[in-house]
Amino acid sequence: MKKAEIIIALISFFGLMLFSNGIPFGSFILILSLSLIAILYVYFNEEIFNNKEISESFKNIRISKLRQRKFNWSTLLGYSISSACMGILFVIMNWPGSSAMLLISSISLVLNLFFAINKYYKNKNNYHLEIMNRLIIYAFLSVFFLLS
Repeated sequence: MKKAEIIIALISFFGLMLFSNGIPFGSFILILSLSLIAILYVYFNEEIFNNKEISESFKNIRISKLRQRKFNWSTLLGYSISSACMGILFVIMNWPGSSAMLLISSISLVLNLFFAINKYYKNKNNYHLEIMNRLIIYAFLSVFFLLS
């Protein structure tokens, strides 16, 4: 999943460059890639944050059990990062509602960042360090676009 995140992030950066220079289909690439990142973080948050393969999650599992997934910290992280991605997309495209979306996602990202820092210093686990890296990147981007 990490490779998919990096590839989609590079595509969204490419779409942003195309869009900012007024090249056709730049907005289409930007909307598609940022929406795809948001969808990945909403639906596959457990796999992304726990370094699982998507195919492992779907082996020997029924559809009814997929709907009953537990709400845990990775779900909250996925929703926070997803709302940050959508807020960034709304700011870039000048759509209404971007400031409220970015404000809510920035607050939740910063709270999650403090929680991850606390957990990291208690356990010294690489799991929390990887989450902190993601949270720092998305919190910085959301606060940057909120203030711009």
